[in-house]
Amino acid sequence: MIFNVFYQILLILVSLLLSLSKANDLVGEAVIDVCKRGKTATGQAGGILYGIPNDPAYSPDKAPTIPVDLQLGAGLTMVRAGGAQIPFPGFSSSIAGYEQRFESTLENYRSARAQNATFVLLPHDLWGADGKSPSTVRYPCDNGNCSFYGEFLDRLTGDLKKNNMTDGLKIDIWNEPDISLFWPGTQDQYLQSWSYAFRKYRSALGPSVPLQGPASSSLPALNNSWWTNYTTYLSLPQNCDVIPDVWSYHHLFGRYSPNCGNDPVDSRKSLSELLKKYNKLPNDIEVQVNEYGTYDGEQVPAYTAWFISRFERANITAGRANWGSGRGLHDDLARLLLPVNEGLGGWTTAGDWHVLNYYTKTQSGGRKLHNKSTKSKCYDTFATLHPKDRAIHILAGTRGQSGDYPIIINGLHTLGVSCVNASIHEIPSNNASTVISPNQVSNTQIYLNMYGSITVHLNMTTDSAYTIDLTY
Repeated sequence: MIFNVFYQILLILVSLLLSLSKANDLVGEAVIDVCKRGKTATGQAGGILYGIPNDPAYSPDKAPTIPVDLQLGAGLTMVRAGGAQIPFPGFSSSIAGYEQRFESTLENYRSARAQNATFVLLPHDLWGADGKSPSTVRYPCDNGNCSFYGEFLDRLTGDLKKNNMTDGLKIDIWNEPDISLFWPGTQDQYLQSWSYAFRKYRSALGPSVPLQGPASSSLPALNNSWWTNYTTYLSLPQNCDVIPDVWSYHHLFGRYSPNCGNDPVDSRKSLSELLKKYNKLPNDIEVQVNEYGTYDGEQVPAYTAWFISRFERANITAGRANWGSGRGLHDDLARLLLPVNEGLGGWTTAGDWHVLNYYTKTQSGGRKLHNKSTKSKCYDTFATLHPKDRAIHILAGTRGQSGDYPIIINGLHTLGVSCVNASIHEIPSNNASTVISPNQVSNTQIYLNMYGSITVHLNMTTDSAYTIDLTY
């Protein structure tokens, strides 16, 4: 009897320990090391898909102009566009329609370059394959004949040069060729068009304009037959001249991806594994996730900050997806802003605008700090050191987690200080409505412990991002 009671107590204790262990596995913890410094932060994940007003998109009306403080405050480092969903068809249906789409593209290009952002061109939209095209639209290299596609490429490259658009330009060969909405033909037809277009662009524009792809909707992986077919094709000796300068793909698997999935760190590892199989394919070139964040709740501050931190961790350049249509595709900086009457009545800022503002303005120019995310990949941070300003700036986000998130900052004693001032702000979602400014959570002085470290505890709210500004 005594043995049975003892045994039952032991089982209860073991069960409690296991449950505590599992609970701890779900809790995040960040460890930032001031002594380990990386490259200068450039806001490499500060891109968007469309979102900038232009006259052809608003035709017959005149497009509104986003106020300078809102546009520059977003700190965009990449804009991706090509005249989609304006009231004019693309090249495959109408030359006059193409000219309007090119004008839309040109206005977006000039806006991007005015803020020193890279411009990624989307030729498939200029062609007319923008998800709204009729079933009668022709596609590149239909029936094995690429001559009409050649006419398009000749016209496009000529217009790019005539309008001095090659500076700061990158070209996505074709968007989402792995889904029928944008490519109803076979993969073999796509691969034929890939090589044809790549060689035409390179001949006309030279190597100074990077060509990128495949801009797939699916993630690279050894068990993804579309990607293995694509990389097998590129690895053939006769195709050594059509290997992209930038690998690009999308991250659009949603808020409810299990186990905090939809993770750029995981996909970058999978890409490396895939490329390793084909030794002739480069693994040391730029990787670009040029659409991330779905409409089901990933475009909120917590997720945006998490994505940015994961992109930085994997050294990926990135741009937000845009779920608008028609004018709504061109009016809100990919939902960083909330337009009133499609921008004709002005704009207010969403919480995500403040995340991008902090990341691209406050953190850019600082030295990236080594940052170890422990216990759970559902949490992550991005930290920068700014010696001239005597400051450390930290952006923190989650995949919808809440509760305590300890941030440990080591090596502060090397800055010659015994204490720091810690100012913490919350960037809320406000249920996807206007956020005028971040909310201050606390502003306190913290003394270093005997190891030269401090721990800041964030009480995370599900959709909120947080910033920690340490000054010394």
